[in-house]
Amino acid sequence: MQKAEALKIFLEKDVKERSRIFLLSSLDELKIELRQKKIEAFVNDFLILLNECEKSGESVRYIQLSLVRSKALSNKPFYILEGYGSLFYLSQPIAVHELSLDWFYEKFNEFCEAVKKDSKKYILKIGGMELDRIILAELINCNRLLKYLLEESLVHIINLEEFTKLKLSEGIQIQIGEYRGPFETIMVTNEYTNNLGRWWNGIL
Repeated sequence: MQKAEALKIFLEKDVKERSRIFLLSSLDELKIELRQKKIEAFVNDFLILLNECEKSGESVRYIQLSLVRSKALSNKPFYILEGYGSLFYLSQPIAVHELSLDWFYEKFNEFCEAVKKDSKKYILKIGGMELDRIILAELINCNRLLKYLLEESLVHIINLEEFTKLKLSEGIQIQIGEYRGPFETIMVTNEYTNNLGRWWNGIL
């Protein structure tokens, strides 16, 4: 069997199934009976970041959930929260906090280990470079899951007392992206939209 053929079979037979298992098991953690605790822990990470930003005395304009690809290849926690001022990437972050996602990292590491174990069946066909590319490709599913968790948590985040203390008149942007790389804006809020959201949710 040629290397290219072995890789194709490996991707179709083994990796695809491992990816499915990872996705489904992660979604199981976000079912209604478990989701609230996950959301509470996630919102608490934002609370910690906001407190750190407040201590700095600087004005926050961007809050980003950032993926650090290099850490994903090293079995280290690979999502961080960053708070930026008006200069965004042109400046250093005001505060950085590592997301507490032990349940999620555990499942991702299980995926990585399973894929590495499966690759051994293809003797001398699947190397470290191919495995790294497969692991990095799976980060697409990771981002989808984290985006879902962020969207589910937004109403709780913007209603934190620490969030309402920010200079909402200048506008705050919440986004998900890669460390110092491309990002997707999830929400832009200002004084008006924040008050509207709090009214809608029965807080005002």
